[in-house]
Amino acid sequence: MFKRVLIQFPIVTLLVCLSAVSVVAEPSIDQLIQQAETAIQAGDAKMQERLWREILRRDPKNERAYGELAIALQEQERYEDAIAVYREAIKRKPKVPEFYEDLAKLLRGQRDTTGAIAALQKGIQYNPNFFGFYELLGYYLEEEGRVEDAIAVYRQGTRLNHPGISQLYLNWALLLSRRDRQSEAIPILKEGIQRDSTPQAFESLMPLLAEYLHSQGKKEEAIALYRQALQRDPNNIRFYNGLGSLLITEKRTEEAIALYREAIRRNPNEIGLYLFLGNFLENENKLPEAIALYEEGIKLNPGEPLFYLGLANSYARQNQLDKAIAIYEQGIEKTDGAANLYSAWALTLSSNNRLEEAISIYREGIRRKPTASDLYISLSSLLAENRRVDEAIALLRQGIDRNDTDYLLLIGQVALILEDQKRTQELRTFYTEFAKRRPKDAELHFEMGNLFFKQRQFDQAEAAYSQAIDLKPNEAKYYNSLAIALNYQNKYQEAIAAARRAIALSQRDRGELIQNYFGLSWMQMEQKQFADATTSMREVLKLDNQVAIGHCLLGGLLAVQNQPEAAIAAYRKILEQPEFKLGQRSPVSAFACTVMGLALRDMKAFERAIAAYRQEQVTPEQSNRMEDSEIDSRAAAHNGIGEVLEHQGKLREAIEEYKKAIAIESDFTNAQDNLKRAEKKLN
Repeated sequence: MFKRVLIQFPIVTLLVCLSAVSVVAEPSIDQLIQQAETAIQAGDAKMQERLWREILRRDPKNERAYGELAIALQEQERYEDAIAVYREAIKRKPKVPEFYEDLAKLLRGQRDTTGAIAALQKGIQYNPNFFGFYELLGYYLEEEGRVEDAIAVYRQGTRLNHPGISQLYLNWALLLSRRDRQSEAIPILKEGIQRDSTPQAFESLMPLLAEYLHSQGKKEEAIALYRQALQRDPNNIRFYNGLGSLLITEKRTEEAIALYREAIRRNPNEIGLYLFLGNFLENENKLPEAIALYEEGIKLNPGEPLFYLGLANSYARQNQLDKAIAIYEQGIEKTDGAANLYSAWALTLSSNNRLEEAISIYREGIRRKPTASDLYISLSSLLAENRRVDEAIALLRQGIDRNDTDYLLLIGQVALILEDQKRTQELRTFYTEFAKRRPKDAELHFEMGNLFFKQRQFDQAEAAYSQAIDLKPNEAKYYNSLAIALNYQNKYQEAIAAARRAIALSQRDRGELIQNYFGLSWMQMEQKQFADATTSMREVLKLDNQVAIGHCLLGGLLAVQNQPEAAIAAYRKILEQPEFKLGQRSPVSAFACTVMGLALRDMKAFERAIAAYRQEQVTPEQSNRMEDSEIDSRAAAHNGIGEVLEHQGKLREAIEEYKKAIAIESDFTNAQDNLKRAEKKLN
């Protein structure tokens, strides 16, 4: 027995030791959470992921762990993994609304708006009273062009008794307004004001209601609404500004002035009111009144430079230059040398042909404010205008050396001056010099690339953009510019690859994403990759269905792929845009009508073709408003109708249409050629 005990003792001891080790090696969930929070503070996404996964292994229903894990994965740009985490979270905890909301936002960021909508709709099924779903879902539905569905969601959401309900009414009204349906928005806003009686809701909805009433010609009702609002809250500056704006629009100047004086009486410490009214009086040429108001403002706040600017300018407009200069001097003393006062003073002097004095004032301002980039730019422009270019460049060099924040602005000013002087080689030398001085400055290399691109030296532009990317590899605009430079060198596959990278990096910037998809589609078009170009252009329109030129190019792509009906549908989308309604036409809408006419003619749908061309015809006044249009819209329409009639064998009618086109546009070569051909056929 003793012997056995002796044998067993080490085993027992070992088990005890192992047990102790296991306690140390396996911290509690609370300890793991503390470690994860430390990793969050340190910005260590990988450590966060490891810790949250361990927490979920032990506690598969830990709500916080799912959310934090998804965030950690997004920080690593592992978006699909993050999506999978949210889906697993929803499976295990289907009644947590935040999971649906966060999943939807992530899917939308990955351009899967359809998936985002589905996630929110599922969330509403489980959590119909979660207010946040309705605002987000309405926005996404509108983005997809599902306007009536969005309205239905807002209507459903407004049935909830939630403190933020006014936001849904606001979004609903704005949606209608964006579709030129302000008349429908008016009762919605009125209902919102009735449903949510809080001052915050009223302040949010009422100004928009007044704006829409005014736009619908209900001017007195809009003004009365603001007056009622001021009775309700007589010190509200936003209401004074809103009413003042309406009165100014209606040319009721004296009422507007009286209103702002009342606003100042009730808000005597609000300097913005003094400045606005002062500027308004100044613009109305009521200079003595403006001067008096600016002087009141200076007494209230002697350190505000804008009062001195307004006062000095008012004196200058009265040709009291000495008084204006005295005010500038006073202002500079009271504001510790505000740079904008030096600029205004110098500008006043230069406008009065006192060039050397103006230069001296600029230099004094730079001496006191050596990092004020605006002073360097203004003085360099003045020097360059007076053929003192070398002096301007020397000044800017000085500013660059002194300025660590705005030096790129100053470098850009050097570029403008030297480009204007056609001193191209000097500019290249200048950029090269500063690139050597700041070899790790990605933005500087990018600007160098832009310079080379302007000079059509695409290989050097490519090299500069590539260097910028090496220094800052996650900047979408660098890849976009590189793609364009490569495309100009016929390096099409590389260009497309760079464009795709730009798209991948611009997921969270809608405007940039649209631009990058546009560029990709264009490159694909040039490569005759029409199917791919079509896909890219559809992405543009998915992001913004109001891009008229996108519909135009999509129509062209579909036409090339022998899809005439689909092409015509795309062109018709142009004419559905609010800006292209009758009286607001443009070269883009005119072009849409032209190509629709051509497509329908080629399909032998002659009557439809003529109808399309007739859509293009507008009044001479409307046609004159079409910027950048080489051919009068009416002339193009008559010429197109003539071509259709000629295809039908109706030569006499075709000739009359060609003559109408030439009468409008005498040097319309195509119409002239068509007329000659038709007359020859007839004879």
